[in-house]
Amino acid sequence: MMKTARRALVIVLAVILALALCAVALTACGNESEVNPGGGGTIGGDTNKPVIDEGDICNGIEILTMPAKLEYKTGEKFTPIGLTFNATYENGYVEEDLTAGDLDGWTPRDAFTTWGEVEVTLIFEGYEEVITVDVEPKTLEDMYIKTEPSVLTYSVGSKIDFGGMDVIAKYAEDEEEVNETNYTVTDAKGKQYVSGETILDTPGTIELTVTITAGDIKMTDTFTIEVINGFSVQVEDTVKDGQTPTDKSYTVLSGGNVNSNLPCTGSEGNTAMYLGDIYSGDYMEFHIYSATEVKGAQLVLVAASTLINNDGQKMDDMVLSDIFDMSVGGKPYEYDGDVILPGNPFPEAGSNANKWAMWENVTLGTVDLNAGYTVVRLTCTETPQDSNGDYRAGNFDRLDIVFPEVIENPCTGIEITTNPKTAYTEGETFDPTGIVFTATYEDKSTAAGLTHEDITWSPTRPLTTEDTYVTITHKGFEKQIPVTVSERKLSAVEIVSEPNRNVFAKGEKIDLTGLTVKATYEGGYFENITDYTVTDADSKVYVSGETAFTAAGELTLTVTAESGGVKKTDTFTINVFDGITVQAEANGEHGETDSYTVLEPVSDGIKIKTNESHSEGNACVENVKVGDKLTFNVYADVAGDYELVVTTCSTLRKSNPSGTLKVNFGEVFKVTVGGEQLTLTDVVIPEKDLPSGGSIWFNWQEISLGTVTLEEGYNAIVFECIAQQKDPADGSMRAPNFDAIDLLYNAEA
Repeated sequence: MMKTARRALVIVLAVILALALCAVALTACGNESEVNPGGGGTIGGDTNKPVIDEGDICNGIEILTMPAKLEYKTGEKFTPIGLTFNATYENGYVEEDLTAGDLDGWTPRDAFTTWGEVEVTLIFEGYEEVITVDVEPKTLEDMYIKTEPSVLTYSVGSKIDFGGMDVIAKYAEDEEEVNETNYTVTDAKGKQYVSGETILDTPGTIELTVTITAGDIKMTDTFTIEVINGFSVQVEDTVKDGQTPTDKSYTVLSGGNVNSNLPCTGSEGNTAMYLGDIYSGDYMEFHIYSATEVKGAQLVLVAASTLINNDGQKMDDMVLSDIFDMSVGGKPYEYDGDVILPGNPFPEAGSNANKWAMWENVTLGTVDLNAGYTVVRLTCTETPQDSNGDYRAGNFDRLDIVFPEVIENPCTGIEITTNPKTAYTEGETFDPTGIVFTATYEDKSTAAGLTHEDITWSPTRPLTTEDTYVTITHKGFEKQIPVTVSERKLSAVEIVSEPNRNVFAKGEKIDLTGLTVKATYEGGYFENITDYTVTDADSKVYVSGETAFTAAGELTLTVTAESGGVKKTDTFTINVFDGITVQAEANGEHGETDSYTVLEPVSDGIKIKTNESHSEGNACVENVKVGDKLTFNVYADVAGDYELVVTTCSTLRKSNPSGTLKVNFGEVFKVTVGGEQLTLTDVVIPEKDLPSGGSIWFNWQEISLGTVTLEEGYNAIVFECIAQQKDPADGSMRAPNFDAIDLLYNAEA
């Protein structure tokens, strides 16, 4: 439906326009009307023009101007700003020159997660118009698993759960790392695992690979889960409505609270529930049902420490064997030593983990299960106190019952008759498909012609050059197969992004932050790498944050990477400056980043003297009088501390031999840097003899005014004459002359 306010306004304007047209027509025709052969009004006052009424339906959009932004990166949201369009209604009315603000909405509203041509639906008055935008993937530079899932151990038949996992990605377009949720998880055979959906039906250790894909770039990291041969009893699986089951495990709870909404899933049911707030006298009673007798079943309690340590920003360890007495079948159970529930550091802000559900697997001991029910009771006898003064006994998710591994007629030997592939390039995974072997068993029997379907192997991850063998397992027997893993052969190295800084001062240490290097290998595989060296033309190695620049000038640095016996390079250029020099006479035109001076004479004071070969720039500033100012507007590429050196000369003359007399600089000049006045109490232009053929007015000396701090960009250094001194030769009042200033970067300040 249309927005009522706009519709009302359109109706009013239409009526006013119609009345005005009728008035004009009557006046022009002398109030003589002629029937309009088209019907519906009179000539000169067309009453057949469609108007908009409440309930009229928009049935078309004509886009006049597309939105200004039609190209996006993943992670950005669509914006319709710049859109203009006309809307047509079923009665023929056309509403013109509408803008993005008139839309009722659009989809998708969330950030783009896929790339390519993506459809965006514009919604106006119930009508939908589809446009297409281009979405490019962000440039993936790095990724890693910062926090593994809260649950890493499952019983057979459980659904996998990634709750609590933090996968961190660094993109070139983002200043900070992001907690990425758009990833896939697969095993060594390429099977995809979906949180809350994939059922774990095979016991054993499984290495899972987390992959982030951004365009052609893929990066991975791994974590490992354990699937146990057994089953679990959830703490929340209590008796319902007094209906005690006869062939199913359940719990009986005395005290405590069953809570939810924490990432504590990962076993049968995947219910986000747990037991907490247990105090002395409360108990958890697990009624474990087994269809047959089981000798030596292991009891593993999945729990989380709640013993807060605010100073350490962590949960402290809890000694469960001191907190809970355990009984099996009504008889006390003696723990085999202390049973420790480890505490963990608090998760960082923004993490998917929760400090109350940092689950750990704690082995309580082994028991023999009856055919039918075996009752295990944990009774709280002591509640320790945390740093807040609260008494806590832990949070509890479930009890895992792990069957002992029993292999009937285990394998005692393997003879390989046909080897699988044993030569690999790093990044490939072990391929067992070619293996054929004969196995010998405990009862002396043999089986020939066995294949890869009869074994498991490790590692299942992509192989590295450090892998020298793969271990295969058949019915409890392990055998190592030697493998050779060669480096990928490098085909190109490319600097994707240069360092954030490309200007440094002599003495400063290089900073390579922001440098991104991509390596491409034979076969087309490529990745961003950090295993490279940076050198100059003299083969000097530059290490970020360590290597200092010893010479000024333009410096070309070479990035070198090596793999598979092949070296490849790329280069980038930086500039190293030897401080900043500003001539006193540099008061003319200048560029946007050039230093310059401003002279502010009083009366007939300060001025520039040119064509003087004794001056560095063939000119200098002289005739300085009280009140005169000389401002050096210094442009610094790099903020930091600099030593301020002034090239100046005394104009007080001495004789026998000829030369200049000492001047206390701070008595003659007030110097400010960025508005802050320098202390010049001990700064002196020393007495100096005049060289043969020299001029008394250009008897230059370099004096240091100490260390000053410059900001990046322009900095005002002002010399203001506050006094003159009497020249003993003729009694005239004089102040020193200026040639230049130098600012020497102090990298260690």
